[in-house]
Amino acid sequence: MNKLGKTILIMSAFFIIMLLISCSSIEIQFQPNAMHNKPKRILIGAFENRMPEYKQYNPFINTNFRDSLKFEFVRLGYDAELLTIDESKNADNLTCSDKKTSDTNELQKNKINLGTGFKEPIKLCCEKFHSDMFIRGVISILETGELSDTKVSTFVSILMYNKDGEQIGEAHYNGSGQMGDANFIKTISKDFAEKINSTLKRTRFK
Repeated sequence: MNKLGKTILIMSAFFIIMLLISCSSIEIQFQPNAMHNKPKRILIGAFENRMPEYKQYNPFINTNFRDSLKFEFVRLGYDAELLTIDESKNADNLTCSDKKTSDTNELQKNKINLGTGFKEPIKLCCEKFHSDMFIRGVISILETGELSDTKVSTFVSILMYNKDGEQIGEAHYNGSGQMGDANFIKTISKDFAEKINSTLKRTRFK
């Protein structure tokens, strides 16, 4: 490939990345009267996986997104922590622990089933880790079309709760970004964290 061809290729890649960034429009709704103070410590729980027709399914999409989201919150000055998820069942099962353990009794003791209701389990987990805010969410990817005409629709939802287990807000992304792409995961997690942070900064707490 000649120099001109390489230049065109680099510019094309840059354009695609910028297009993905521009499409990362985050919408957020927040209830300011649901918290007394701006949160300092954030717990990141499970993200439900909804990818029924996604041919490029990657089992690490949720893990990579949670890791990246934690990094971005830490970068913004928060004390962020990932909760261990019991992936052997479903996203509604949460192990209230900050590290993996092979001790079955310890896992069973710490397990919280969010499927029976979110308020009390989240409250208990926040108490255990002295946390101000709890996050969980959904990653949904729908692929339609055939071969070269394939279209991907990505929806990411983040639900936010205060330390009492009450939902205080929700943030959404809806676009065509590829969650299997590391650069896009970095971009969208950064956008989510910065949007949530800027909203919290503008909030008047009760």
